[in-house]
Amino acid sequence: MRKIYTIGFLFSIISFFTFAQNDVKKENRDSDNDTPTFVQFKDDGKKDEADSKQAIKNYLKSSINNDFKPEKSEKDALGFTHTKHQQYFKGIKVEFGTYVTHARNGFIETMSGDYKKVDDDFDIKAILSDATALSNALKAVGASEYMWNTEDATEYYSKIKGKYAPGGQLVLIENFQGLTKADKLKSRLAWKFDIYATQPLSRANVYIDAKNGEWIFSDAIIHHAAAPGTFSTRYSGTKSATTDSFNGSFRLRDVSRGLGVETYNLKKKTTYNTATDFTDANNSWIEYANTNKDNAALDAHLGAQNTFDYFKNIHNRNSYNNAGAKIKSYVHYSTNYVNAFWDGTRMTYGDGNGTSFDPLTSQDVCSHELGHAVCSSSANLVYQKESGALNEALSDIWGACVEFYKFPTKGTWNVGEDFDKINHLGFRNMKNPNQFSDPDTYGGSFWVNPNCTPSSTNDYCGVHRNSGVLNFWFYLLTTGGTGTNDIGSIYNVASIGILDAAKITYRMETVYMTSGTNYAGARTGAIQAAIDLFGAGSTQVIATTNAFYAVGVGAAYPTPVLRLAAPTNLQNITITESSFNGTWESVKGANEYEVEVWKDGVWESYLKTSSTFANIENLSIGQIFAWRVIAKNTKGETGESSSKQVELLSEAIAKEEGIL
Repeated sequence: MRKIYTIGFLFSIISFFTFAQNDVKKENRDSDNDTPTFVQFKDDGKKDEADSKQAIKNYLKSSINNDFKPEKSEKDALGFTHTKHQQYFKGIKVEFGTYVTHARNGFIETMSGDYKKVDDDFDIKAILSDATALSNALKAVGASEYMWNTEDATEYYSKIKGKYAPGGQLVLIENFQGLTKADKLKSRLAWKFDIYATQPLSRANVYIDAKNGEWIFSDAIIHHAAAPGTFSTRYSGTKSATTDSFNGSFRLRDVSRGLGVETYNLKKKTTYNTATDFTDANNSWIEYANTNKDNAALDAHLGAQNTFDYFKNIHNRNSYNNAGAKIKSYVHYSTNYVNAFWDGTRMTYGDGNGTSFDPLTSQDVCSHELGHAVCSSSANLVYQKESGALNEALSDIWGACVEFYKFPTKGTWNVGEDFDKINHLGFRNMKNPNQFSDPDTYGGSFWVNPNCTPSSTNDYCGVHRNSGVLNFWFYLLTTGGTGTNDIGSIYNVASIGILDAAKITYRMETVYMTSGTNYAGARTGAIQAAIDLFGAGSTQVIATTNAFYAVGVGAAYPTPVLRLAAPTNLQNITITESSFNGTWESVKGANEYEVEVWKDGVWESYLKTSSTFANIENLSIGQIFAWRVIAKNTKGETGESSSKQVELLSEAIAKEEGIL
């Protein structure tokens, strides 16, 4: 008898490198501008990674005036390569227009991002000079003193026409001042300036219309911890931390983590060039704290080290930019300053007011502010409306994660409770956002309508308040919970623990989020991250989906339909030139099996039987066939086997072997 070789599947399909809709398994679209924010290709529709830019252009059906330039490419532990592309229109950068390809084994599996539609006849010629636009930008900021007028000017700005000043960059940006959806989506040519004000303190990218000089938008770079200031210092207790030996004494510098962790003393001033090292003669910083009545610096230094360690050990991220960036912390900023902030380059901490708030150097605040640095180096979420709320929530989440990582007995879900001298509650509660009038449901109680004109006076349309929704999502994902949300949805979320919840969140942020991601986009990214990490249909995917449903974003995970097990161990026996016998393992609960044969491009039912044996006859001599078995019961439940291939004997071989 001739030996039969079994291969995995019967047919080979010739696929063309096209961008047809039938290549796509899943697509999510932005409800405002009707552009795809997430695309998942079918296995036979995946695109060549080497042609990622063309894949984006073709799928988005963008005009010849649009280009997508690869900006950054990173490979992760799962074997995916994520390449971020920046959108340009006629050579002008399209602000917040980024698209990311996610490829594995040489093929693009998914794409995600924000594509900004620009009319092909849009005029990119500026009418205002950058100097005039800068003057308008300064009027919009309205500060009395700027960084380029201080001793720190050289650290941030270069000389323009003999003096330090921010340079302008021409960009295209959506019309954030539009009242209707159509107005908001219109593109505007703008001069972009990085303006760092010191009195009063602020730093933002300010956009001025390059044609009429109007202020369009300010994207905050300094993300305050939120008023009122709320953090504590006397937090870490007696712990060890890495310092640096220098000139016969020791200073708060650590060269063992990335390019370094350094902590400086501003001595109640606001000029960074005047900051000095904290030093101690014998490296006994407990004695230093007692003698100088100052442990704020020690908490800040240890907090930065702990945050570095968490991201390195848990997420394999090398500092906030994943390239070992130096982490600088400045303590004792100004007087009676109840806040802390990341300014795009460094951490700065106020001392509180001494009565209700201590210095703001608690672990969760250190990690919160460095969380903003991680975001700016990855998703770069715009600091306004829903994307800004996600930005704030992610920082709260990293504050909770690092605090739990180093101090698991502390109050993980309260933000800033340690420096709250009177109430010891802090200013946000991730377990119960409503405690501080923050929403726990999208569109529910305390939800701030994000359809406003963002400004510092309205918290950029509620970025701190609306962060409560993602905070509560993370809490539920970690601990599990049941209840009814503000919009009447009854939910049941299984706990997956803080480690798995953090891994999903980190991948959501660093892989699938882009500048304009909203809550719906966060849901898509989180679910895809869970699938990448734990597999489709896993406990983690179900919990991620149901946790978003619990906070009012998207549907619950569909209740699985009970199915029979698939028949297994299909075997070909007694093969002739026009027939064969097949057997398989019985399936518990099945009372009938239907055998199907692949003929002429379709599956045809051949016979139904209650046994696990089938005699399949009257087939074409010498052909290759595939067959499969479907288990059934009286409830209508089924279980479908994989296909099994069989090659019938040719007439010549059948005669040779004495069968004919």
